[in-house]
Amino acid sequence: MSLSRYTNIYCIAVLFFACLPLLLGGGCEKKKRPLVFLPGNEPEPEGPVEWRVIIDTLDGAQSGDVPITFTLYGEPDLEYRAVVDFSNSGGLDYQNATQAGGDSLDRMGASANGEEYAFVWDSGYDLDAGNHSVIIRLSIYEDTLGELQGQTNTFPVNNVAAGKKWTVMVYMAADNDLDGLALQDVDSMERTGSTENVNIVVQVDPYGTYWPHTTAKRYYITHDIWDTTINSQEISDLGEVNMGSPDTLRDFIEWGVTSYPAERYCLVLWDHGAGWHGGLYNYNPSATDTTLTFINLTDMAQGIEDGLAAAALDRFDLLYCDMCSMSAIEVCCELAPYARYFTGSAEVAWGGMMNYETLLGQLAGRALMGPRKLGEMICDSYVENCELLLPASMIFAPVGHSVTDFSKMGNLKDAFGQFVQSLGPNPVGQWMDIYQAAYAALRYQDLYGYGYYTGYIDLGDFADIFSFLASDPLTAANASALRAAVDEAVVYSRKNNLMTYTTGMSIFMPDEVNAYYEDLAEYSGLTFGVETGWSTLAPAFAAIAETYQDEVSIHDVALSSGLLDNDSQTITCTGMLDAFSPSEVGFMVTGSEFIDPPWEEVEVIFYKKQKNTILMPGGRELNIWELEDNDLSEDWDGTALLLSNGSNTVNMGLDEYEDPDTGATLYTGSADVYFANGGYLDRADITFDGSTSQIVECLYFDWDIWEYVNYNLQPGDRLEPYITIYEIGEYSWGFYSILGTSDITVGAGSITLENLPVPNGDYFVGFQATGRTGTYNFNYENLRIQR
Repeated sequence: MSLSRYTNIYCIAVLFFACLPLLLGGGCEKKKRPLVFLPGNEPEPEGPVEWRVIIDTLDGAQSGDVPITFTLYGEPDLEYRAVVDFSNSGGLDYQNATQAGGDSLDRMGASANGEEYAFVWDSGYDLDAGNHSVIIRLSIYEDTLGELQGQTNTFPVNNVAAGKKWTVMVYMAADNDLDGLALQDVDSMERTGSTENVNIVVQVDPYGTYWPHTTAKRYYITHDIWDTTINSQEISDLGEVNMGSPDTLRDFIEWGVTSYPAERYCLVLWDHGAGWHGGLYNYNPSATDTTLTFINLTDMAQGIEDGLAAAALDRFDLLYCDMCSMSAIEVCCELAPYARYFTGSAEVAWGGMMNYETLLGQLAGRALMGPRKLGEMICDSYVENCELLLPASMIFAPVGHSVTDFSKMGNLKDAFGQFVQSLGPNPVGQWMDIYQAAYAALRYQDLYGYGYYTGYIDLGDFADIFSFLASDPLTAANASALRAAVDEAVVYSRKNNLMTYTTGMSIFMPDEVNAYYEDLAEYSGLTFGVETGWSTLAPAFAAIAETYQDEVSIHDVALSSGLLDNDSQTITCTGMLDAFSPSEVGFMVTGSEFIDPPWEEVEVIFYKKQKNTILMPGGRELNIWELEDNDLSEDWDGTALLLSNGSNTVNMGLDEYEDPDTGATLYTGSADVYFANGGYLDRADITFDGSTSQIVECLYFDWDIWEYVNYNLQPGDRLEPYITIYEIGEYSWGFYSILGTSDITVGAGSITLENLPVPNGDYFVGFQATGRTGTYNFNYENLRIQR
């Protein structure tokens, strides 16, 4: 017997006596009085006064930053929440107030003698001349959050100064395979061009495939039609320069700021990015040198710092990295001193998806906007363009952008340092918690999973999961505080449904040791790693994680019957898995005999992914395997999903998914396409609608135009399906199938998708596991089908 039974009895008794006055007709209702707002010249009250607010300062500013100071008198046992509304931005663009020191005013204390609070509210836009209304509201926490109460206050703004409001400076390193996209984006910028309030300047170094030149040129972007020709004012031809050099970046910054002064500056870094490794790749550093170069993160920061110093500018108002993987805590900590806000993606930044025409048009129309608002508009423009233009075959492509307030990076860095400190120098007892949380967290660049793009996970998601799984209460609490710090720093995030759990900022958490991590010494020298202690733990974690991943073993596989002899029969396959969070565990049926290594190739007849589900608060499912003794079980009725044209049936290895827009069940597979009128597509992506028995898409990537094309299949076109082949832990494709070998001709009969009985014969049924480092194990039993 445990103590829990006695604890429950005790709690029930306490609850009964606590509520007895209510049961007897009494009450525990607290008093509720309205907040009293007074201007700054009101004398301080004498004696305890409940819930009184004296507004001491409310100053206008052209920048949109409105300093507010007030003194709150109230009962010490109550808490309050401050909210600010700006009535001139349409629909009350309210934000939670933030103290000047960075601490949230979401919950404040009060005293009878008064507590003073000072904070700066960013309206999101510069303010036009004239009087503006700000509503300051507070609510009272009693048992729950009370109703908001407040008053309207006005403040004047002086006439707006003349001159350019923004200079947008684009550093475009296109001397690589992004050459064509660079032309597209500069052309898009020309559709808006510079205006009376906005300067747009570009330094572009193309590879020369799509450009009439290969040297680096500087342009002042002017309005032009969409014609794939750059007609803007050419300022200078720099010759062949190394865009992968911090000195080149420094010179560009100095030139752009000093030549095109404005009230605000936005620096856009445009190219490939690789998170903490850096970016800005250059194939041809000089006229005689074709060695690939790029700027590492430390040199990138130095180039920006030197450029700002040469231009006598304190910092950029907004730094936008139109590059992959740059919204990372390592990047943000390194670059935080050089900008107020940062915008970028923790994921792939899909090339050509930033709609510069729309973005710059919005900026030109509202040039008084602040840097945070511009960053938000970048996020919106990018995601909306991806949703509009990414092909249907990329329905599983993650899309996201976020805005980070660089003034909050100090708090975030400190929170991560506290988390690391609570782990200790060698957290032997918590390595498993770290690894499980890292494996379950949203993983970036998982579509590729190679090279410089491995090891990035969502920082906030990791902290959230760790706080749920951790065995140590202190570390769990610090993980919760870390998640809160991420949410405070990332002030805006826009994403698609595949990025549900993104918080907009990644961290490098290497889960293996390989050639790409040999430069961890460089990682250890970054500001983030040095100042938090993570530079010591990261290499140790990589080594530990790799040992976990290598432990992949399937054993004790058994079938409920070795013979399936009628259509209504179902067999059950059971087994055990010893593995720590492998990348995939699946139930698999193959249709050819295995021979001890080297194994023959075998056809995959049936495959179903296995899960070990853990529910987090809120209903989120985690798929986490333990080190050993994971029970596996799956039923199979001897059928497979096959494609039929009424006379022939073939195995196409179809994957099933639901269309997020229509809810229809769709099936995808691969096939070579032979057109009746001539022509051929090598391994196109075919999508079937199971409800209509129609081929709804035939997508093929056209390398000449660098995008997917949907071909409308006609009667007489022929499909030669690809068959999934398994060999020694790897998958490949073939054309021969024991379930049917015929091609499918469009228009030769109604095409159907059905779960049909597989032919009589010998099959091998079991479970397969693959670790993230490529370790694998497949264990099976023999099954004879004889109906």
